[in-house]
Amino acid sequence: MNRSWSGNIRELKNAIDYMLAVCDGEKITVQDLPQEVMRIRSLERTLEAEVMKETAVTSDELPLIAPNEEAAILNCIYQNHCSGKPSSRKSLLMDLELKGVKLSEAQIRLRLDLLERKGFIVKAKGRKGTRLTESGLVYIKNELA
Repeated sequence: MNRSWSGNIRELKNAIDYMLAVCDGEKITVQDLPQEVMRIRSLERTLEAEVMKETAVTSDELPLIAPNEEAAILNCIYQNHCSGKPSSRKSLLMDLELKGVKLSEAQIRLRLDLLERKGFIVKAKGRKGTRLTESGLVYIKNELA
């Protein structure tokens, strides 16, 4: 119940039917999971561990985003939100250039990833664009004060 299911509903029903058929007793256990599901879970855990290792920052390293860049990006997203415009990477690139912050689209992508990990933004696909979270709103309002 605490995991998302990456397949469709038919595959989920088939997996549950399988587990009910092979389980010993009244409860389904991890040992009852289909081997394919176990391989996928193992692969997911391995990939998560690799990503966490690659993105880990020790306390003695410099911050990955300069505070002025972080504030400028969040401010642009906030201004777009207030005016009803979505915040795409390209629109952020242009808005930041107007503020004198020179970043490439790849640099913006990296900084947005980092801001998302900090919990300040949520990146959405399509026309929704990037949005501030409650934490991001608190941060930007403190910067504006």
